[in-house]
Amino acid sequence: MARINNKVELLRALERTEEQFNALIEKNCEGKLHNPITVVTPITGGVTGGGGGGVNTSVQPTIQGQTFSKEDKEFLEAFKKIYQLGLFQLDIFIKKLMTGSQMLDEYSILYYIQQLYNGPYAKYVKRFAQFQGIFQLCPDCLGIISTVSRSNSSTPVFNGVAAAVSVGVLDKSPTFIQRELNIMVQTTTEVFNHNFQSSIFGDNTLPYIDKLPGVRVIQEGITGYSYGAVGNYMLKDVKAFNVIRSITQSIINIVRAFLGSDAFRLLQFKKNINYFNAEQNVSSTSNDSISRLLVFMDQVVSETDNIELKEKCIEIQTGITGNVVVNNDTLGSGGLLDGSNLYTVEGRLGDRSGSPVTSLTGATIVLPPTAFPPTGPPEADCPVECDDTTLQY
Repeated sequence: MARINNKVELLRALERTEEQFNALIEKNCEGKLHNPITVVTPITGGVTGGGGGGVNTSVQPTIQGQTFSKEDKEFLEAFKKIYQLGLFQLDIFIKKLMTGSQMLDEYSILYYIQQLYNGPYAKYVKRFAQFQGIFQLCPDCLGIISTVSRSNSSTPVFNGVAAAVSVGVLDKSPTFIQRELNIMVQTTTEVFNHNFQSSIFGDNTLPYIDKLPGVRVIQEGITGYSYGAVGNYMLKDVKAFNVIRSITQSIINIVRAFLGSDAFRLLQFKKNINYFNAEQNVSSTSNDSISRLLVFMDQVVSETDNIELKEKCIEIQTGITGNVVVNNDTLGSGGLLDGSNLYTVEGRLGDRSGSPVTSLTGATIVLPPTAFPPTGPPEADCPVECDDTTLQY
C-alpha cells in the first residue's frame, strides 16, 4: 500500500547536519536516545521494500512520532548544502538522488524533486538531471488505459453498473464522495434498466427476423454479442473492454521499460495514493515541544577557589524551529509566560523590567529597567507630532 509520510519536512526543520542532529536532537545529556524503538527495513529496498532477501534492524529514537534512518539524514544534509555551496553541490545531490533513491520513501523523493524544480536553481536542475531517471515527467495519467473500468459504452443495460468516473479520479476522492457516487450511479442504473428492459428482452421482429434476445442476454454480458447485424437495440461494446483488459499487463510492462524501475515506482505511488485515506496518509503534525541539548562552557569556582571552565549540558524544550514553545503548557498558569496574554508586549516577553523571570535553564533572571517608565518617554523628549496615545512620527 502506498503511504504518505511527511517526516522529511519535520527533519528539514530540525537538522542542520547529520552530526548535529545525532548529538543534539536524538539524545539527552546522558547520551541515551529519546523514546527508542527497533526499526526493520529491507536491505536494498528502503522503507518500501523491493528487497534482496534480507533486512536491517536498527534502534532509532522517536521524535514527534517519527523515526529517521541514516539515509534520511544524509540526503537532507546534502540537500541543505545546495543553498550554501551552489551548483557544484546541486550536481552532487542530483546524482546522489538518482542513484540512491531506493533508500528513501516515495514521498521524500517527490518532495526533493518538487523543491528542486521550484527553487532558485530550477533551470540548472533541468540541465543537470536532463529529465532522466526519477526526474522524468511521469504524471499519474501515464498508461491510464491500463486502468480498466466499465464505462456506459461497455456495460450491458441489464447486467452490471458502469463506473461513475474514471478510476484515477475515484481512487483519489474522499470515502464519502466515493460512497455517494456509487449510490447515485447504482440508483440511476436501476431506474434506466427497469424502463428499458422491454427493449432488451421483448424486442423481436418475428416471423421475419429472429433477433435472438435470449442469446443476446447470455453472450453480451460475457464476450459481447456478435451474432450479426440483426438490429438489436442498445448493444454495448463489451468486446473492446475485454480486449483492453487482456493487454493491461503488456501496457504496464511497456511503461515500466520506458521509465525504468525507479521512476516507475514513483508512478505507481502517484497512481495509488489517496490523500484522504487515513491508512495511506500517515502524515502528522504536532504542537509538542522538541527536546534539544544546549552544550556550552560554564565558568565554575573549584574547591581551591580557582576559576575553571567546564562543559555543561542542559536539555531545553523548544518549538520545531527552535523558538519558544507556544502551546497550552507554556501559556498556562505557572508557565514561561505566567498566564500572560500571548498577544501583548508582556506576553511576548517584550517588557518585564524589574521582575524576576525563570529562564529555560531554570535560573532566575531579573530584567534590567527600561529606558522609560511604562507611561512612555518624558514629555520634553516627545516631538510635536507625538501625542499621548501613539508613538507615530
